[in-house]
Amino acid sequence: MHGQNADLNSKWVQSIIGIGMPLLTLSIGGLSAWMMKIDERQYTINKNYVSKAELKETMDNLSSIIEARRVEQEQANRLVLEEIRETNLNVQKLAISLERRTRANETQTF
Repeated sequence: MHGQNADLNSKWVQSIIGIGMPLLTLSIGGLSAWMMKIDERQYTINKNYVSKAELKETMDNLSSIIEARRVEQEQANRLVLEEIRETNLNVQKLAISLERRTRANETQTF
């Protein structure tokens, strides 16, 4: 009887190993795939993450670009104002010249 129990126990062990090993292998494979998915997500998050230093550097770059464009715009505005003043001065000179000619013609006709 002792031999039959050992033989029965051996069959149970063999069937547990026969079923358990594929289940264990499948579980390890599933766990490995799940961990790889988590690792890919973490990689994507880290790839898209912007550090505070990078953000500050970008903000500083943008600030300097904006400041340079503001200075350029101010210079362009000054040039436009100078041209307007010069045009106004020329128009005034022309008006005075025309008025003098008109008065000179009026005095010559009378």
